[in-house]
Amino acid sequence: MAAKLDDFWLQMRLSHLDVPASDRLVKQQPINTFTSSAPKLSDALAKYCALKGADKGKLFFTVAERNVGYVIECLGDRPLDAYSSSDAAKFRDWLSNRSLSTSSIKRIFSTIRAVFNLTI
Repeated sequence: MAAKLDDFWLQMRLSHLDVPASDRLVKQQPINTFTSSAPKLSDALAKYCALKGADKGKLFFTVAERNVGYVIECLGDRPLDAYSSSDAAKFRDWLSNRSLSTSSIKRIFSTIRAVFNLTI
């Protein structure tokens, strides 16, 4: 009980603490602003298809474009280093809500992993 009270009072003190030069702090960065020099996922897909697509059939390109398109539809076309493990979990849940089987989800992740690994 004492620990809970200590935590409560600490939160109260910190919430009323004045930060020096707080007017110069950035309040909130726009959600979809990324300042990365890493290639975007769509660029990584183009590179993947160009390098790995030699002597491959049309199905190879269709599958790669569809699977990466799922990521872009769910999470947006971001630089590769802007995706996090929480994004992967969100994407997995998104695929699961589309009534895809576990094996299909694993196959989709396998393609996306291949695109990432080739580019980074």
